[in-house]
Amino acid sequence: MILVITIVYNSPLKCYHVYVSHSDFFLLLVLLLLFLVNLILFSMAFTTFFNRVIYAVIGIAVIFNITFLPIALFCFPDNFEIPTYLLLPLDARLAICLFPPGALLTIFHMVREYELIEEGIQWSNIIRYGVVHDMTMMTVVGMMVLSCFMCIVIIWYVDAVWPWQYGIPKPFYFPFTRSYWCGYQ
Repeated sequence: MILVITIVYNSPLKCYHVYVSHSDFFLLLVLLLLFLVNLILFSMAFTTFFNRVIYAVIGIAVIFNITFLPIALFCFPDNFEIPTYLLLPLDARLAICLFPPGALLTIFHMVREYELIEEGIQWSNIIRYGVVHDMTMMTVVGMMVLSCFMCIVIIWYVDAVWPWQYGIPKPFYFPFTRSYWCGYQ
């Protein structure tokens, strides 16, 4: 599915308009795949707190909309005025990038800005400051990787302390015990 989306964005449509004509196809594919992995891990980490599937699905839908809609509506307006996203401090923008929808919107904003100057996002400019004066595309990718790592740690910890199915729960301090890392002696 991600491959199809990337092909559609790079292919001319009926009106001979290409959405991202100057950007590298493989880089866009990697960014969208990283978003997909981040979204799946975020959903898995969030659903570890629920025992019933229906509550987890409702909860993740609400959390996704809570993290997507305010960023999309208020930070990236439709008109061409300066987005309020750029006026936020760096730590707030980095915190937004920890959530998968925020990272995706930031990536789309950067790709759009690079497309407007007819350079496109390339492997050569992924670490260059350009569109946002204190963030690069690599910063957003790093925040997505950090978010994936945080979600993996949450899944591992909550699954061991509060097992969903039958199992013996470990104490909350189990990562700090010698017996967990070295085995029983």
